[in-house]
Amino acid sequence: MAILCLSTVLPNFDQWIKNLHAIDPTFDLRTIDNPGDLADITTVLAWKPDDELFKKLPNLKFVQSTGMGIDHLVECPSIPKNALIARIIDHDMREQMAEYALYGALKAYRNIQYYNQYQTEAYWKMKRRLFKEDLTVGVLGLGELGAYVANALKDYGFNVIGWKNSASKPHSDISYYHGQDQLPEFLKQCDILVCLLPLTEDTRNILNKETLALLPEGAYLINPARGGHVNEQDLLNAIQSKHLSGALLDVFQTEPLPKEHPFWNEPTIEITPHVAAMTNPITASQQVAENFKLIRAGKLPNNLVDLNRGY
Repeated sequence: MAILCLSTVLPNFDQWIKNLHAIDPTFDLRTIDNPGDLADITTVLAWKPDDELFKKLPNLKFVQSTGMGIDHLVECPSIPKNALIARIIDHDMREQMAEYALYGALKAYRNIQYYNQYQTEAYWKMKRRLFKEDLTVGVLGLGELGAYVANALKDYGFNVIGWKNSASKPHSDISYYHGQDQLPEFLKQCDILVCLLPLTEDTRNILNKETLALLPEGAYLINPARGGHVNEQDLLNAIQSKHLSGALLDVFQTEPLPKEHPFWNEPTIEITPHVAAMTNPITASQQVAENFKLIRAGKLPNNLVDLNRGY
């Protein structure tokens, strides 16, 4: 079983290769610089790969994402339809995402988005203090990651509710809503909204003029999920009209975010460069190696993706 490491954005896979070989020296790990016979490749370790490369792999059976998201793979039509795809669910990444969401929630809770605006105007003004019980934090998307983040926010003392597309019970005991019919009722309560949805056709542009208008006046958006969830012009309009007080954004429709994008000049929008939950090869290599062993033994990998759902 030959394994090819593919990415258009990772400079190299040195750390991954070192860790995986430490776990199992028999892994045949190859890079695009020295791939050998492409007909030998049955497995790919990938992050935002070039779709054209998959056309050169006639015997591909399994693709392992190096991250939690797999939309970068769903967007590769040349991956064989019968190929298995798996993602990473790593405790370190869950903790990073919880930290990011908590940072954003604390920022909104302490009115920092307003003070950022005032600073650009050299304006000295104190806002009325808020209390945690005055605020409701809504987590949009209660999968394994969203439920973990929701529990972390609740443990800090925030009033937390959630929404998920299906009616199945999440890995959390917080109150939750489900389905498109209950989305408006959920949004109307969210003083702080954390988007942690997978990107599917159902969730693309889910945060738009109509849904953002349902949020309470002064609500704050945190989006570390995918840029495709947000209609960026609608969000900018909602912020500039003062309906929303600001946003913490880690992901965007186009990445890197173009220098001319108006988000850069909006002081109540804080921008981070897709770093909310970065894969740690040290902690994630063990489960990737386990999947390689399972595939080699003819078994199904862990964290298998259902392409019909898109996650």
